[in-house]
Amino acid sequence: MCNSEYDFLIPKLGQELYSKAYNPYRPYSKKFQWIYEYRHTDGELFSATAPTIELCRQWRDEWLAERSNNSQ
Repeated sequence: MCNSEYDFLIPKLGQELYSKAYNPYRPYSKKFQWIYEYRHTDGELFSATAPTIELCRQWRDEWLAERSNNSQ
């Protein structure tokens, strides 16, 4: 996980990175979204924004399954 919302980096091959993002138009709101990025070992990047990390990872797993089905 990144240390701050301004510290978001590009993930290395096979690595995931995530960070919280708050709505700048609602500064007193405690709601946030997760910004999630995963770099596949072949270099392709998967990005998602969702209310939970689990949902981002679920979408990543579906993306990986779709990629493996298309390559066969």
